[in-house]
Amino acid sequence: MVYQTYTLIAGKPINPYFALFVFFSTVCSYNFHWALTPHSIAPSQRLQWDEKHKSYHLLLSIAGLVGAAVCFFFLKENWFYIGIATLLTFLYSAPKISVSPFQWLKKIAIGKTIFLAMTWAYVTAVLPILIEGNIGIEKAI
Repeated sequence: MVYQTYTLIAGKPINPYFALFVFFSTVCSYNFHWALTPHSIAPSQRLQWDEKHKSYHLLLSIAGLVGAAVCFFFLKENWFYIGIATLLTFLYSAPKISVSPFQWLKKIAIGKTIFLAMTWAYVTAVLPILIEGNIGIEKAI
């Protein structure tokens, strides 16, 4: 999706550091989310595997975080826009953290799928445009 934004809207070659940043951030976020997922009452093979292999999720989450941090150094001038994406991504998994400020988010965590879709739209379509700067309204339409 990032490639399409660069190709179709920005009209520039894809920024490899940004593409890798999105990849590593996705690995980090996905595995962080599933590492925090508690044991389910309705067992499935998938959830049983997750429960048994939480250490894999933690390892992949840390590896993704390291990869994203390395790529971030090449994108640091865009820290504000990336920070928004980081906050939105964290808020998706935050209600699973068993600390009181984050537990409060469970009460307002509605429409998680819509929230996640909006976050992905920001990361894959809006963020590349913000990082590449003003591309002109005629290209965006």
